[in-house]
Amino acid sequence: MPTVYMYNYIRYDSEAEAQAAVAQKKNRLDNNPTDYAVVKELQENEDGTFLVNPTPLTDSEINNLDVAKKYLTCSVQGRDNAMPLSSSEVADKLIDYKREYATWASLGKIIKFDVSDDGTPSNKEFITPNVDMSGVV
Repeated sequence: MPTVYMYNYIRYDSEAEAQAAVAQKKNRLDNNPTDYAVVKELQENEDGTFLVNPTPLTDSEINNLDVAKKYLTCSVQGRDNAMPLSSSEVADKLIDYKREYATWASLGKIIKFDVSDDGTPSNKEFITPNVDMSGVV
């Protein structure tokens, strides 16, 4: 009976491969907010209403928001969206969205189990990742 590992809905043949996947995912979560959020720039009209730029910001743009501008943000997994937000308010929302996404995708655990010849899993156990995910999940 082979032992397999699952992380982020992907099967791995060894714990080392699964642990490496955790490290890669943590790096993406820390540097690629477009994995879990959409942020768009707003333009304020003279009457106080806002026009939403149809083009989402890139990871680089989100990681370097302009403090003088207003933004719309929404979670790619959840139902939250908000506007108009300052750059610091967007940063706060991104923390929430990252946690929401990580919880939804079960990114705080690796699942280890045996697979029988007929494909039936057994002896399931959860492994805590070596990478510190405490700030995420």
